[in-house]
This record gives sequence, structure tokens and C-alpha cells, in this order.
Amino acid sequence: MTVQQTTLDNIKTEALAEFDDLIEMAFGTGTGAEDPSDTALGNEIERNVFDETPLKSIAAGTYDFSGLLGLSEGNGNTIAEVGLFNSSSGVTMKSRKLLTNTVAKTSNKDLSVGIRITVEVINA
Repeated sequence: MTVQQTTLDNIKTEALAEFDDLIEMAFGTGTGAEDPSDTALGNEIERNVFDETPLKSIAAGTYDFSGLLGLSEGNGNTIAEVGLFNSSSGVTMKSRKLLTNTVAKTSNKDLSVGIRITVEVINA
């Protein structure tokens, strides 16, 4: 079966649109396993608006988000998780990710985290 590229692009466009309303990245210290039903971080300690405009690529099927904890934020905590949220009120967390390597946050370093969401069409 042959599927035209425009159909695949439409599928990617619709799937990626689910993330168009995201505006914030939260940082936390929770270490519990990731679960698709998560609605909050395990232990949120800071939330910031993205430090760069999210970059969406329909052709690649990707959405890139970038968040930053500045020198004065989150100090004294071991950052172990991040989450993507659509607003600070009426909040919906659409993604939670445990960091591969935790970071002991201090005032002499800032922390930049990038998250890429990828949409793939399988068995088209």
C-alpha cells in the first residue's frame, strides 16, 4: 500500500499540534518511574517559561523545547526530572521525563535542558 507524503505530513501535523500550547518547563527532584498517566512532577521545585521559542519541524516530525534554571534558581536541590506544561493555571502536564544524569544544582551553575518530541508514522 502506498501512502502519499502529504498524508504522512498531515498525520505529523495533527500529532505535533497536541504540543502547540506548551509554554513552560518545570524542574523537580522526583525519581519515581515515568508513567503516561502522570499529571505532575514527583516533586516540583521550579517552573519557568521556555527560554527559547519551541521549534517545530513537520518534515522531521519533531518538536524541540528548551528550559533553563538560572544561577539563583533551584539551588541546593538535585534535579532529577522535568515536565512540559501548557500554563501556570488550569495546568496540563503533557510530558514528564527523568534525567539520565541528575544534577546537583548550585549557585555557580545554571542548567539548560532540551526535550525533543518525535512523531513517527509506523506501518504506513
